[in-house]
Amino acid sequence: VKESARMSKVLVNVQLAPFGAVCLLYPLINTEDFDDDIVMNNTGAIGLDILNDPVSGYYTREAIKNDRVTIQGPLTLVQGGVPVVKEALIARNPIYVDGFELDIDDDTYPFWGFTTVLLNWAQLKEKVELDAFFQSREMDYLMTRTDTLVNFTSMEEYKRTVTIAQSNQSSYLDEMNSVTVPIKSTDNEWALTVGYTSGYEAPWNVWACVVVVLGALLASLAVMLTLVVRVRVREEETRTPIIPDDAQEYCTPPSARGHNCGEI
Repeated sequence: VKESARMSKVLVNVQLAPFGAVCLLYPLINTEDFDDDIVMNNTGAIGLDILNDPVSGYYTREAIKNDRVTIQGPLTLVQGGVPVVKEALIARNPIYVDGFELDIDDDTYPFWGFTTVLLNWAQLKEKVELDAFFQSREMDYLMTRTDTLVNFTSMEEYKRTVTIAQSNQSSYLDEMNSVTVPIKSTDNEWALTVGYTSGYEAPWNVWACVVVVLGALLASLAVMLTLVVRVRVREEETRTPIIPDDAQEYCTPPSARGHNCGEI
């Protein structure tokens, strides 16, 4: 799947997460997408329970309840070692298989697990030339992401907004010299603020730039979704992925112990 996607340096990891526990990752140690002597060590993600993770739990559960691909991020990764990929877009596809069950909010779903792909956010920005686009027009920009987080002890939901991309002078943008538009490209809430910190230009000029940037971003995300569809087709052809016996401990979160995460 990774090779056929032809997204070198962008698609950096493919994962299986039976019952929401990350356990099989390819490549486990990624050397092919980086320069010499630089590696992406993914061992730190083994065993992560994404169904009960405060950052991912809301989105993974929504994916299962609605039987659809979710795209989250860009998020800081939990992979071990030096973080050569500091942030990634994460696309997760829920797999439904008869004979498996998971209860969420008093409803039962025939959920086996997730297939997941990670895309290097820095490389994706570079490929769509996001910074260069604004620099060539002497414009500044600020892109933010708002997450829905969950405290699974109290089941309380709350919001968090972080910056995911910006120009050097973005701190000077305000309501007088910029415009802000929402971006519906992931399951997080994105917003893009664009303007001229040296003085406000004609509104149509700013909006034209916003439209072009949104088009580039959505095109890139469409490529990612195409990849996810390929993963899903491959899964339907091979049925449930086989989990090696020596990986069962890591592939099964505490909430699902006693189930068989291997081949049916």
